[in-house]
Amino acid sequence: KFGRKFEDVSKLFDHAAHNGSNYLNGHCFVSLMLCVPIWSNRRIAYLAVPLGYRMRQKKQSKLELAAAMVRQVMPSFASQKNVIILCDSWYAKKNLACIVDEYPNLDLICNARTDSVIYDLAPQPTGRRGRPAKHGERLSIKEDFTLSAEKIGDYYMGVR
Repeated sequence: KFGRKFEDVSKLFDHAAHNGSNYLNGHCFVSLMLCVPIWSNRRIAYLAVPLGYRMRQKKQSKLELAAAMVRQVMPSFASQKNVIILCDSWYAKKNLACIVDEYPNLDLICNARTDSVIYDLAPQPTGRRGRPAKHGERLSIKEDFTLSAEKIGDYYMGVR
């Protein structure tokens, strides 16, 4: 079906459209999957098990929705040694990235957006009057990070 008279329908940008309109009417869903490594055909393959789907409504952003879903399932993974959130560059923002600080066994892997700014850690408080610094010096990917010699797919790995 198609139309504008559905509950919570909104105008969404279509990244896959190569001709015609780049916008369409539809619903926006955020999904959370558990990827389990399995041995298949003499190699490791990953089985994706859905943990949850939520339809985005106007009152909550996709980032807030994803963060709430991760917070909901993390108590079930408290006994696991390491849990990794793997997401695309759209989710590499503070709302989701700050969850890593809430759980000691949680890490985040994502692409950095081109409009992202990377800062060093905040310096220690000086003891002087005024607001303490929220972050350190602004970092440059080209000058402050060592990029891997070889590409991994279309990407270089940056290490500091």
